[in-house]
Amino acid sequence: MSEAPQPTLAIEARGLTKRFRRGTTEKLAVDGVDLRVEAGRIFGLIGPNGAGKSTLVSMIATLMRPTAGEAWVMGHNVVREARQARMSLSLNASAGERGFYWRLNGYQNLEFFAALQGLNAGATRDRVLTALERVGLNRDVKLRFGEFSSGMKRRLNVARALLVDRPIYLFDEPTTGIDPHSAMVIRNILRQLKGAGKTVVLVTHNMEEATELCDEVGMLYAGRLIRQDTPEVLRRHVPSSEIEVELRSLADSEVVTERLRSLSVVESVVPYGEGRLRVRTPSPEDDVRGLLLWAATGEQPVAGISVVRPELTDAFVRLVEEATGERPAPIAVSERGSPVAARIAHP
Repeated sequence: MSEAPQPTLAIEARGLTKRFRRGTTEKLAVDGVDLRVEAGRIFGLIGPNGAGKSTLVSMIATLMRPTAGEAWVMGHNVVREARQARMSLSLNASAGERGFYWRLNGYQNLEFFAALQGLNAGATRDRVLTALERVGLNRDVKLRFGEFSSGMKRRLNVARALLVDRPIYLFDEPTTGIDPHSAMVIRNILRQLKGAGKTVVLVTHNMEEATELCDEVGMLYAGRLIRQDTPEVLRRHVPSSEIEVELRSLADSEVVTERLRSLSVVESVVPYGEGRLRVRTPSPEDDVRGLLLWAATGEQPVAGISVVRPELTDAFVRLVEEATGERPAPIAVSERGSPVAARIAHP
């Protein structure tokens, strides 16, 4: 008999495995995953297509029976206590908008799904209107679903998940392929859920989104959980290679570039965005101290200096390679690195 789940965890999995068989062919989709999600946090699940993310979420949501291993949701076993586990969470499936009725408006669609959840007429009206307001669709209640934009459809799908009050919310790629405004609305909702003490599991391909929102992330590759930790700790597995210099003025770019190139420790200097330079040195973590002293004399028209941390996608590639010997393609290319650590600012 297995040990009892840890009481402080919202979600726990031990050796969770899923195999699919078709004739003589077998596919191992999830391979012995051990997972621990603390209550009241945003947990990100990242990995390329085919890594097993949606299959793992489906087993946690009791939609799919594990081949082996066990999982618990709020202490309820997802197989032996499937109903209690299911009533502890709300799932926002990535393809959920396919279930909406195109000839009904947003309110009518949510009214229908509220009835399926067993809400009475009085509670339904309040829950639907509140959900529509939270996703910013309260002014479009009479618009038919078929007339919605992609972003509006995705927001209505999130609203459906908000109809019920649950301790855990599972979101499977809620911001993929939608406009920036809709993505911002959905990310704010995830923050609000966390602020209300809820646990959020976010499946995403967006590494910047995971870094921004998640308290912890789990890296899934070929069905295996490669590593679970905070985004900052995971990014530290990749050595920094650059230092960013922030200029006081765009007009100072040329003179600062020439002065930096004259320093023996500097290997290269290139412009990077408006009013910034990227400097490559042999050891940025050590070399940044020398550049800070160089700039702190006040003779340099520099507003700040910082080490550029590698992105989460860089950490994913490094950790997968270390664990499997394979070098995966990066999940996403970020717009820019994240300059953190030491900074200066002249008065």
